[in-house]
Amino acid sequence: AWEEDIVSLTRGYVQSFESLAQQQNIQLTFNSDIDFLPLYIDRDKIEKILYNLLSNALKFTKTHGTVNVLLGETENLVTIAISDTGTGIEKEQLEHIFDRFYRVENSNYQEGTGIGLALAKELVELHHGKIEVESELGTGTTFTVFLPKGKGHLQDEELVKNPEDMISPFQFTLRDGGEFNKDDDSLKSTGQSLDLLKEDSDPVMLIVEDNKDLRRYIGGYFEKEYQLIEAVDGLEGFEKAIENLPDIIISDVMMPNMDGFELGQKLKNDQRTSHIPLILLTARASTESKMEGLETGADDFITKPFDPAELQVRIKNLIDQRQRLAEYYMDNIQHPDLASLISIPHSGITQMDKEFLKKAVDILVENMADEEFSVEEYSSKMALSRVQLHRKLKGLLNMSPGDLIRILRLKRAAELLKKGAGNVTEIAYEVGFNNLSYFAKCFQEEFGCLPSDYPENK
Repeated sequence: AWEEDIVSLTRGYVQSFESLAQQQNIQLTFNSDIDFLPLYIDRDKIEKILYNLLSNALKFTKTHGTVNVLLGETENLVTIAISDTGTGIEKEQLEHIFDRFYRVENSNYQEGTGIGLALAKELVELHHGKIEVESELGTGTTFTVFLPKGKGHLQDEELVKNPEDMISPFQFTLRDGGEFNKDDDSLKSTGQSLDLLKEDSDPVMLIVEDNKDLRRYIGGYFEKEYQLIEAVDGLEGFEKAIENLPDIIISDVMMPNMDGFELGQKLKNDQRTSHIPLILLTARASTESKMEGLETGADDFITKPFDPAELQVRIKNLIDQRQRLAEYYMDNIQHPDLASLISIPHSGITQMDKEFLKKAVDILVENMADEEFSVEEYSSKMALSRVQLHRKLKGLLNMSPGDLIRILRLKRAAELLKKGAGNVTEIAYEVGFNNLSYFAKCFQEEFGCLPSDYPENK
């Protein structure tokens, strides 16, 4: 266990069920007597408890019904009560409701809840708390979770020794140097520009979601690995994607001003952002909605309410896929015009990104003999800022503009040496190296031998 704000955590998790509730025409509300309350909890276990209780409440509540989550406190306890206007449970059945595999003898409840409620009870007890249920047949049910305050009830081994090493769900590192105002939904920016940031800093995640609590809930799982940017709708999301070129974008589908489908279409049709993996969150799990999203550029789908662990795995898979693709491309570049790269029929690269790479390499080929050709000049010719070009090439090839300039010069040199197109000095000058010792050093680092020994040793 470690200390977390139970109010924000609960509110955010309840909000993740909002779309599902709307889809079922059920009113889902969250109310709290307090704004902030640190509590020693295991975040994953608390979420499993909430998932089981909320899932059951929505499952057994009819259309136009209500599910309400009320968070309160006593002197020693935090209480979380989940009430529904569902089918209810007969009183004689209540004493068995938390028994594993128990099925309530009620036709409306026949789908069974035993394994979920038994798990919820076990997880509550692991927190040294308790769970109670009250129900009236045909009226509704209330499950109440009681969690102790403080840490006196915890053994030393139950406490995280280094809480700073854990993911804190609502503390963010903002890409633009801004900070959250807890009383406002907006960002207060310190005015730090993108170009002042380190090009090789931590990867950047953009979360596009009109619900503040859900944005922060999602961000809590990635704060340790990513710099986080937030946007309240697709319109702002597109602007921030252009400005920051994040490594991954998570977006809701249903948003005001510009929805997730339109955002995906704009991102994938803009050369600056076409390479960025996009995950859409949707309450609709139909094949049609997924096809619509894929057609507009989404790389993956997650249906709400979602399992945070699944979202983490999906993101890791997308990032790993891009990494393997970059390595594959760089291993297969044989010519400085990247002909072999551009022609590879691979679903991981769009036509727009192929055109971008062709332009990027054509410019390098035209300027290869110019030793003074700089990254600044390269960025200008690509009509991007230095940081935008850096992040775009990092996203596609996992290398910086400077790395790409060097590697293509060396590959061109190797090709010319293999053809016997001149001596080492002539070829070094032809590919933009006026310092022969530096050329030999770079060549040996890349190919494992001196230029004078190539291609005999290859």
